[in-house]
Order: sequence, then structure tokens, then C-alpha cells
Amino acid sequence: MIDDTSEGLFTYKPALLAAPISYEVTGTSIAQYDNSGDLEWQVSFDDVTELAFVEHIIRGMRMRRLDIITTDGTHSIALNIAKGVGPDDSERAALRKIHSAVATALSETRPNLMVKIGEYGRAKFWFFVVGLLALIGAVGLLVAALMTGVSGDKLAGAVVPIGFLVVFGGFIAARYNTWQKTPGIPISTLAVVFEHLDAVEES
Repeated sequence: MIDDTSEGLFTYKPALLAAPISYEVTGTSIAQYDNSGDLEWQVSFDDVTELAFVEHIIRGMRMRRLDIITTDGTHSIALNIAKGVGPDDSERAALRKIHSAVATALSETRPNLMVKIGEYGRAKFWFFVVGLLALIGAVGLLVAALMTGVSGDKLAGAVVPIGFLVVFGGFIAARYNTWQKTPGIPISTLAVVFEHLDAVEES
């Protein structure tokens, strides 16, 4: 069961309709508890092999998460919230404190750990595939229109959707291209990044 008196205890709602969850961060580990106070998982910082920080803004929603990666799997501390919700929001503030606590603890126990910034692995690959498919779709639409003898007026009307697919597909494919290594920063700087992240962002 959760220790309500712990100084390293943080509670927040990961999404608007989700139940609150709690994290207890100590100098050596992090644990997640459900809304009833029951332990869901616990990770020793000695077992952490990688760390990744990811943020997306898609269709007016902001998704921010910190992935704690071990040989046994990945545990994410994440928040999904409307883009218009400001940095002073209690859920965003709580997530920021949790991420900072994890970064600070790991910088002391694992000072040589590097943190990936951005999507990685399978998620990065599938984002790239989505972008590539959008580009292929745009080319396919243009070729089909030309081969079927579509009138100039109708072809002109198709410029906007085809152009959107090209821009969208090109942006996604370039941002998540699989041949470029995901950038990283030292764990020692991550807590500083979290401290100032919301202060400089455009909400």
C-alpha cells in the first residue's frame, strides 16, 4: 500500500476522464500506485537501461510522457491534455514535478545515463510509415486525376487536398525518419530542462 506521508509522493490525473494515479519517487526507485493505493509497478533505478522524453501536439491535444525503460519492459509517466491548458494547470504542474524528481534521482545514481528526446523504436517507425503513406497517397491522387482526364477546373480544386497530403506526409516522414538517430541529452541536464520547459513553451 501507498505511504501517504512520503515526501516523494505525487498524485495527478493522466487524462481528463482517468482516475488519479500516484507516484512515489525515492533516491533509488520509483513506484506507481492506482487510485486505491495499491502498487501497480516499481522500478529500481539500478535497472533502468534507457530514458526517453516525448511530446506531441496532435488535433489540439498535448501528449507528454517520460518513458522509463528496463530489460523487463517500459513504464510511462504521461499526461494527455488539451493544448490550450496552460503551464499553471495542476495536472501539468504535478507531472512536471514527477519528471523532475525522477531526473534528479537518476542524475545522482546514474550520472552517465543518456536521455532520448523524441519518439524511438517502433513508435518512430510507424510515424514514419504514416508520413510515407500520405506522400504516396498524394502522388496516387495526382496520377489518377491525370490518367482519367479530369478537367482543369476539377484538377485545380484537388490542389489543396493533394498539397496538404504532401506537406503533412513530408513533415511527418522527415521528422520521424528511421535512418536518423534519436537525439539525446545527459540525464544531469534533464531536471533543468523540466524546470524551464513550461516557462518558455507557447501554450
